[in-house]
Amino acid sequence: MTVTENLSQRQDRMEETLVNLQQVTNQINDTLRRLAEGQMVTPPQHEHPKECPAQLPKKRI
Repeated sequence: MTVTENLSQRQDRMEETLVNLQQVTNQINDTLRRLAEGQMVTPPQHEHPKECPAQLPKKRI
């Protein structure tokens, strides 16, 4: 594996991690908002993130 390929793979993993972090942050913010509004904090179990990192197209440099 060349240095460029290695860097590309690492960038892909970092982008996937960033998407996951954004999803978790959004879930936390939603939960905090619901809590502040006095709503039920537990979301329905059938709720899924809108984007799944596995479904995102891979970016290549």
